[in-house]
Amino acid sequence: MDFIRRILRRSSKPNIPPQSAGRPAGDERIARWRDALDAYDFPFSIVPHDKAMEVFEAELRIGEQEGFTPVFVVPGLWCLTTSSMSKRVAMARQHLADGISAERGRAFLASRLEKMPHYLALDPEGPDPAMFDALRAVDIPPLQQGLALLKHYNAALQAMEPVTDVAIMRVPTPKPYAIPLYFDWGGWNAVPRSHELAAVARYWQDAHGARLVAVSADQLEFQVARKPATHAEAVALFKEHYAFASENWDFDQDMLEGAAAELRLRDSWTFWWD
Repeated sequence: MDFIRRILRRSSKPNIPPQSAGRPAGDERIARWRDALDAYDFPFSIVPHDKAMEVFEAELRIGEQEGFTPVFVVPGLWCLTTSSMSKRVAMARQHLADGISAERGRAFLASRLEKMPHYLALDPEGPDPAMFDALRAVDIPPLQQGLALLKHYNAALQAMEPVTDVAIMRVPTPKPYAIPLYFDWGGWNAVPRSHELAAVARYWQDAHGARLVAVSADQLEFQVARKPATHAEAVALFKEHYAFASENWDFDQDMLEGAAAELRLRDSWTFWWD
């Protein structure tokens, strides 16, 4: 606990070593990540990978008492909009005042699914919605659990490895689903806009106990409390995942069947957009 108290600094701009262990000072991923941390201007702490989950759990408990939500902000090629922190907070609170409901999130995903036949007509090699209902229940090997965004790909080793350091940021809201609003995260390319992301996150929070816990420059990760109990439930959920971030999967039956089966076992969901 003494270690946790030392690193849980309340300053929004803590002292960060000029070079993270194992990474050159000029590493663009680290430099742009640090710029993003400063630009958001919310309180954060830098923690080593081996202490990340311990500190995060402590932050969750403190956040419940003090009214903030902790979230991992991981190294990457961040590129922020020019919005100030005060403008992002004002916009987030306006969206929340207007209403971010689970029903809006469910309807957003349903609308995307309904449009898939239209996309198929434009691209004969695109997704055929009928394939989802033909997915078989398959067995898959045991999964390695843990947050995917606390790892990164080492090109030299051609393997995934833990990040050296990660930031835990205190977002000034007790609502985890509202994090995209406070970050003004989304709205580029095929990424849903921040209020759409928040509505989907609230819907999945209600339906599956899903909590947004990690954010990168182009990925979101949720921890999940309630997994699908049956194959039919897993397929229904996977349809929503595909509607949410279709670039995560090739439209191949074997891949889709494996992805649906994994939802009955996974403790977290990760989404990526180009």
